[in-house]
Amino acid sequence: MLTEASFHAQSVGKVKDYGDIRSSDNERILTVVKHYPNIVLGADWNGSTQWDSDPQPEIPLREVMTVREVDFVHNRHPANVLEYGGLVDLAAHQAKNTNHAIETTTGCRPTREGPQRLDRLYAWQTMAERVCSVTVVKNELAGKLSDHYPVVMELDISPARIYL
Repeated sequence: MLTEASFHAQSVGKVKDYGDIRSSDNERILTVVKHYPNIVLGADWNGSTQWDSDPQPEIPLREVMTVREVDFVHNRHPANVLEYGGLVDLAAHQAKNTNHAIETTTGCRPTREGPQRLDRLYAWQTMAERVCSVTVVKNELAGKLSDHYPVVMELDISPARIYL
């Protein structure tokens, strides 16, 4: 059985007196999805990962863990929460195993941040091993439908073979 879930992450990284909202949300997500071993979790995560290039290289990256230093554009901590919790970034996993580039998912409309990879799919390692491909659909129609391109994943759902 395959379980799929999707959502839209908070668009703000921190709020005074509430800390890093996206990191806290991701901790709660881990608590929920741990009960689903065959889950593929997709979202507009509204943040970068350790695997992504810097969308604004003129601004120093901050790999921060403290709330007071959280930077909206460059804070990679929310994504790290997911990966430290055991979820695998499927596009990064595919890129490591096939030497394919990790594609951005925004950029169909001009923004001050430039193209970024905000839309990602995550799964536990056992599901990540079954991923055949992760592709960002970049065409004229997709660019007209949203300010984000769709992410498509192909997954091998054939039963595992047992050799005796």
